[in-house]
Amino acid sequence: VKWHGKSDVYAQVKFNGETRKTKVLRHNLNPWFDQTFDFDVTPSERKMRLDEEGPLHSPMKIALFNKNMVAPADFLGGVILDLKRLRKKISEQKDHSSPVEIQKWLRLDSMRHINRWMARVHIKITWYP
Repeated sequence: VKWHGKSDVYAQVKFNGETRKTKVLRHNLNPWFDQTFDFDVTPSERKMRLDEEGPLHSPMKIALFNKNMVAPADFLGGVILDLKRLRKKISEQKDHSSPVEIQKWLRLDSMRHINRWMARVHIKITWYP
């Protein structure tokens, strides 16, 4: 976050070996991305053969950056999300044909420059069978 103005913020989501980025929200200190990303959580054939844990056991990493015109983007903060709550809701579901959803506010770590504010990100994850 810039001291003298507003940031050009974007988020990066990493999950199961894939990376997605949001659009850049220019001149914004309170970004609302309102974007959807799809990730395939079908276990690979190799993992099914070896009886390893599937993709929902991978952590989801969310990071916010300030895009710069010339210099590399500044890391603003991030969070690593364990999907155990989602896994639990899926396992408790009686009707295995219905979507399962979790919503959560997460505090961002390493928010340089803005420790006096409560920096959080709201996520909604929906698992479709």
